[in-house]
Amino acid sequence: MLLDVFINEDSVVLWCRDEAGHDRFFLDTIQPHVYFQPRDDSSLRLASRLFKGLEVQTISKRHLSQGEVRVLSITFPSISSFKQRFPAFEQGLSGYGIFHDSDLALEERYLFDKGLAPFCKVSIDADEQGRVQSIHAAEDLLALEYEVLPLRILSLRINANRQGTITSLVCNGEMIEEDIIKRFSELYLSLNPDIISINNQQELLLRLFAQCEGIRLNRYGDDAHRHKQGYSFFSYGIRYFRESPLYLQGRLLVNSGSSLDDNFTLSSLIEGSRTCRMRSQMVASHSVGRAVTNLLGWQARQDGYLLPHKVGIYERLKTFGDLIECDRGALTVEPRVGLHHDVAELDFVSMYPSIISEYNLSPETLFCACCDHAPVVGTPYRFCSKVKGIVPKVCDLLMKRRAYFKSKKDHLSKSKADYIKWLLVVIFGFQAYRNKKVGCIEVHEAINALARDTLMRSIRVAEGLDYEVVHAIVDSLYVKKKGIDERQAESLRQAITRETRLPIEVKALYQFITFLPSTVNPAQPVPSSYYGVSDTGVVKVRGIEIRKRKFPPIVKNLQAELIERINTLVKERRRVNEDDFRELFEGSIGVLKNHLAALEYATADDLTIKVRIGKERYKVDCAQKILSERLRNQGVLLQPGQSVRYIIEDADSSRYVLADEFCGKFDKAKYTQLLKMAFVHLFLPFGIDENSVDEALCGQQRLMLAPLPHSPAQIY
Repeated sequence: MLLDVFINEDSVVLWCRDEAGHDRFFLDTIQPHVYFQPRDDSSLRLASRLFKGLEVQTISKRHLSQGEVRVLSITFPSISSFKQRFPAFEQGLSGYGIFHDSDLALEERYLFDKGLAPFCKVSIDADEQGRVQSIHAAEDLLALEYEVLPLRILSLRINANRQGTITSLVCNGEMIEEDIIKRFSELYLSLNPDIISINNQQELLLRLFAQCEGIRLNRYGDDAHRHKQGYSFFSYGIRYFRESPLYLQGRLLVNSGSSLDDNFTLSSLIEGSRTCRMRSQMVASHSVGRAVTNLLGWQARQDGYLLPHKVGIYERLKTFGDLIECDRGALTVEPRVGLHHDVAELDFVSMYPSIISEYNLSPETLFCACCDHAPVVGTPYRFCSKVKGIVPKVCDLLMKRRAYFKSKKDHLSKSKADYIKWLLVVIFGFQAYRNKKVGCIEVHEAINALARDTLMRSIRVAEGLDYEVVHAIVDSLYVKKKGIDERQAESLRQAITRETRLPIEVKALYQFITFLPSTVNPAQPVPSSYYGVSDTGVVKVRGIEIRKRKFPPIVKNLQAELIERINTLVKERRRVNEDDFRELFEGSIGVLKNHLAALEYATADDLTIKVRIGKERYKVDCAQKILSERLRNQGVLLQPGQSVRYIIEDADSSRYVLADEFCGKFDKAKYTQLLKMAFVHLFLPFGIDENSVDEALCGQQRLMLAPLPHSPAQIY
């Protein structure tokens, strides 16, 4: 089984493991080749002079937007030759043409050319020195079922003080607090791990191994590693921080802090590596967007297309009218604030990938010469209906795999399906990403246009069958009809599928659902802010304090207890009305009062707020600015995307204290306000506001203090 591929000096090293569990390292060679598309004849002559001494051919290749083009194919004799000479070519020919296939990682290039993927069975013919004579995959890389040899894993958490001194370790669940270096070295040697799993602690990991003698991070080559500064990036409007990748040789380093999904597991890693033909350490240390780019690049090379250097196709020139018409984003029908009974939630299954596949949306199918049919609704864009495009092929592959793993229901399959879900999510966004390889903004706009049209057609189908649409957003539809049951919901689902030609599923049937307004402006509906109870008794909440990271546990515990009371009320009365919620409000004032009284005994864990640093410099004296500057003065530099945990000491004076420096002083008035707002938020649709809470609190006698709930109810 092939575990990893990496470059060492002038060779490609293949780390393999045989069925007996023995590690084998093989060496292979690669001759990198790139393509150059000259701007004109004079550019061609200049390029020919620069490439003198290399193997150069003039050939035809397929361009994503230009069709067949003539390019120069340049082959370098070795890896070192490519690394030494190509930067000079890139600089010397800047403005004279475009390079293609030149910034693909050498390891991925090797996997593409040889038809291999990590964690696949391989057949290798090698000489006595381990030099590969021939190699090929010994199994179908797209098989849905595959076996992986056992791997030894070291899960490591390093505890250190603010100065960076290591104070303790947790190794595979075992706490090491004394003789740390000695005991860790012994454990490491006895386990001899194949995978080291950490969470955003690469600098501490290197510091730990620098203090240990006789153990190495690498199994192959030298053990010199240098910590590099991490970087920040945006994803779906949120700033994240990621440590710079650290790649080991002969072991795998998995940094779970690099993943956006908390459910990322070894199964996710293996599935991502095999499907995207990408080194597992790159899957583990980069975003799913990087994996999607690699998979699209693999499919493009399979179909004979050039991969643009560094950046994809630029946006075509458009009139202002075209921009207004085409670039309109997704459709949202604002929710009808208040209590609704007999509601069905329907979700399109992988809506955007399904649209891409159904309508063959891909950069190379745009404005094809072989079709002359109507453009995508709301746009001037036409796409080929005869030849399947690169992006639709990838969507089909991923949707097939996800559907299979979802149907299996076991834990390992779920983690694979979850990872593929993320791949499908970002494949849409990457059509408009500035560093895309295979994508263009027109595809992104066409997907949005078709999504808007699909949702509108679904609404018309539902209304034609006498359903009332109470909310719709992007790919979800909430409809109500008195006495709705599974049979009726299934009939509606089938009708929508027939009309749209896209798969949709009944996500849930609700006994009731309450859509909530803004806490700032109670007259303003907020999309996807609600709570409800399904017909199976499952409580579902979205967009309220218990789901937001910026609220402390004491606030979330209060809402958890209220939601549990709502669930109990539904079980007792089955069909609740607005009067029931007003009665529940009056009966729950004691709960709020208990939590307010419990502030007297609150600990740092109860009060801690966790926020993400969004940028390097803040103008307003917010908590992020004050705390990041304080830490900077102490020699700790927080990067955008990293988080800080703090407690409000005095909100009016903008005084905040780090959670680990808490000495018992906090702003009781501010936390009281947070508790009241979280309490009243659930009752806003029923004519109850903060004044109602104050009046109820004043009118009630003091209650006996009850302990804070530490185990909130299971909430979906």
